[in-house]
Amino acid sequence: MAEAVEKAVPEPEMRIQAELTLPAFGTSLPFTAYKGEVVGIGGVTGSGKTELIEALFGLSGVEQQMTLDGKPIKIREPRQAVRSGFALVPEERRKQGLFLDDSIERNVLAIEGKANAVTRVLASLRVKYDQVGQPVRELSGGNQQKVVLSKWLLEDRDVYLLDEPTKGVDVTAKRDIYELVTRLAKSGKTVIFTSSEPHELELIANRTLWLDRGRWQQKGGV
Repeated sequence: MAEAVEKAVPEPEMRIQAELTLPAFGTSLPFTAYKGEVVGIGGVTGSGKTELIEALFGLSGVEQQMTLDGKPIKIREPRQAVRSGFALVPEERRKQGLFLDDSIERNVLAIEGKANAVTRVLASLRVKYDQVGQPVRELSGGNQQKVVLSKWLLEDRDVYLLDEPTKGVDVTAKRDIYELVTRLAKSGKTVIFTSSEPHELELIANRTLWLDRGRWQQKGGV
């Protein structure tokens, strides 16, 4: 069992207030998140966790209206989400989050050219690799996940959407990801963290919301 994580204390300022539409379920969900908060989203496979993340990142196929840091915005596609300060780490990292045949460096710089920062950000996540020029497919699952995270750490993101970020990674990589999530929250970032494992959400989240077929079932307090 993982060691206890020192959770960040959320700030009183609201970061996200939204009524999210999940077309796959024909439902609409109220959703809020605060600055410096880690919001856990729990539920079994098919409960709507990924669909909620997709709605926030403009991948639901419909326009989502929300308030971000007190300002009304509309998100229909990923580029609008990126411009608004969102980052996405998808569940299927090998299919959606990485260019497996490209180098580690190329994957990290897929967002914006900041070559001088690649080694620093890889070190901060304890990525194990031989050289930045090696293909990312040669890395372990945990280190591949850290490369996906590294892309966004080079950017000034306000909201990190992590869809099952510890799925298929070893215990050490999980611990590193937990520590990163805590650091992000303590720096004022908002993290939305989905997981099918209740104990993981209890460990990392300030508050956990439970989904079942696109509807909220149970809410935990901050």
